[in-house]
Amino acid sequence: MVTIIKDLKIENNSYSTIAESGNDFLNDLSRINVFIGENNCGKSRFMRSLFLNGENPEINFKTTEEAYEKYIPNIENFINELEEYLKKYTEKYSNYIPSIETILTELQGKLSDEFPKKEIIHLLNKLMEILNNYNINQQAGHYEINHSNRSSEWGDVFENTVFKEITDIINKHKLKIEIFKSNEFFNFQKIYIPILRGLRPLSEEDIYQERTIEDYFNIGTIRENGKLTIFTGLESYDLLKSYAHGDFNERNLIEKYQAYLSENFFDGEEVYLIPKEKDKNIISIKIGNEFERPIYELGDGLQSIINITFPLFLNLKEIEETDNVLVFIEEPEIHLHPALQKKLIKTFEDDIFNNFQFFLTTHSNHFLDNTLTNNNVSVFSFRKKITGSGNEEIPNFSIEKFSFDNYSILDELGVKPSSVLMSNCNIFVEGNIDVSYYNHYLKIHLKELEKKDTIEEGYNYNFTICGGSEMKHVANKLNEREKSRSLFIIDRDDNDNSLEEVLKENECEYHILQSREVENLLKKDVLINALKDFDQIKNNNIQINENFSEKDYQDNEFYEFIKEDILNNAPEFVYKKKNVKKYLLRKSLPLINTKEDLSKEAQSINELICNFISKNND
Repeated sequence: MVTIIKDLKIENNSYSTIAESGNDFLNDLSRINVFIGENNCGKSRFMRSLFLNGENPEINFKTTEEAYEKYIPNIENFINELEEYLKKYTEKYSNYIPSIETILTELQGKLSDEFPKKEIIHLLNKLMEILNNYNINQQAGHYEINHSNRSSEWGDVFENTVFKEITDIINKHKLKIEIFKSNEFFNFQKIYIPILRGLRPLSEEDIYQERTIEDYFNIGTIRENGKLTIFTGLESYDLLKSYAHGDFNERNLIEKYQAYLSENFFDGEEVYLIPKEKDKNIISIKIGNEFERPIYELGDGLQSIINITFPLFLNLKEIEETDNVLVFIEEPEIHLHPALQKKLIKTFEDDIFNNFQFFLTTHSNHFLDNTLTNNNVSVFSFRKKITGSGNEEIPNFSIEKFSFDNYSILDELGVKPSSVLMSNCNIFVEGNIDVSYYNHYLKIHLKELEKKDTIEEGYNYNFTICGGSEMKHVANKLNEREKSRSLFIIDRDDNDNSLEEVLKENECEYHILQSREVENLLKKDVLINALKDFDQIKNNNIQINENFSEKDYQDNEFYEFIKEDILNNAPEFVYKKKNVKKYLLRKSLPLINTKEDLSKEAQSINELICNFISKNND
């Protein structure tokens, strides 16, 4: 059965979460979990602790209701039967039974709360410890009473009339209890793919793996635990060679992997990975009708794809129905074009990896492209806080789950206006808020044209944030090919025409808004309804003047128009200008769902952008 960890107990006291449910659980995990934040904010350290917490490979977690329904009844049946039995003897043997009943009551509470398995095991062990005052030992495949070591507090009558029957109940349920305790149902394989990785060996030993273990993990635990794998890629040659000379299933697995690479990353060209004997340690690759060549002549991005996906397929060979694989990858975007990054995310979502759950650290905004609409992806932001003083400062880390309302998360990725032009075409705009509006408008337009699933941001097109002065610099630097696939959308606010002159001089394609800024494109009814949802306006019953037209605010400074003309300078309205922009974006987008919700100029810009994208993707 597939077990997706939904909530994770944070065992490290240096970490806490920003969430209503408390600060010791990381909630709402998904099939794919992305950890972001600036350098040295604790995200990699946290992920490694999930792979191996000290010498302990277990994770304390809550899972899906479906998985709980599989094992919780086994424990509940045991507890209920034991409770029913003890009720008959509570009065007569009150000195012995209350401590047992206390544990049973607590266990029931944990089960009903869907508490983590680790906590339930702890209580089961505690129950056995209490019973072991009478010393129950498991011998010869069943539990039995150890008379020589039993506690003197248990009387002979209790032994003969009650305790023997309690052991019978335990023996009746012992197999299911032991399966639950021994992790057979939640059988997690773990794969860690570190930053130190590659397909080109430097020596006979996997020095990347040795260095990773030396720096971060207990070597004894890694070596002794068969469920922990650190995959650097340096062992790929030996593994390919072993499988190529292996049994039918092993050879078949490599064939399936090569076919998967062909279909998903090599445009349908046949791909063969060849561990040639004479080129020891160096994999050769043949793509379609191209000459066979050593792997190091393949682009670094495609090498990286092989490095990340190969261990996933290797684990398909060993996986059983009850197995689940947790995959931890450091910065999977390294060497990858944005289009390959998106393809990699889709690989993680593939049904063949249904038993896999992924944890990724990243500095790539492209890995966030699918998060707002993709239920299989969760994003968590990490921040570092320093406590203490002098030379004894202590780093602590907070974790916050990404939400639609939290637009500041993009800033933490360090996305600069000078982003490299890597998609089929690029649209330059002046700010984050512009990107959010235009992207939302574009999706509405594409949906109506039934092209929503055929045009993809990051591959077919990309928005790049670029201020006015920076647009001049970019326009002067673009070569002819880059000019042909670039569109500049410029606000009319305070435009001194110098930017337009530079764009004209460089023969760049551009569009200047008739309205002052992107907010001025909002339709009147959308603007009014969005303002009505502002907390300061609702809570203070500020009256909204609706006696105006869209033309009245088309050329006006938008913040001043709202404050003076719509809200009549209400003293309770004390939002700063930048916050009004953010809140207006947040409140207005849910109100814009069809073409009719857009102003005429917004519709016109939508058509302009869509035609530009289509032209560059024919």
